[in-house]
Amino acid sequence: MARSYVQCDLAKCCRDRVRLQSIIQASGLSALTKCTYKKTRKTLIAAFVERWQPETNTFHLPFGEMSITLEDVSMLLKIPVMGKVVDLSFDVQG
Repeated sequence: MARSYVQCDLAKCCRDRVRLQSIIQASGLSALTKCTYKKTRKTLIAAFVERWQPETNTFHLPFGEMSITLEDVSMLLKIPVMGKVVDLSFDVQG
């Protein structure tokens, strides 16, 4: 009996995955699915974290202050910041 329960959950999971993939594709955010923690350089992230100043929302670097903009994030992550708004309401508990 437990086996059919697992198969049922697996089938639902696959349907949900296909639905989620189509939503991500339609939103223009599919480039985010290729971003992983494995591709980051931990030492570089640590260096930026040490230099972050939350009071001014800037990085304090040897050559001066630097801030990051929405355009910077868009270019780095290859995601659009212009276009249609994607507003989804769905039950996350299934």
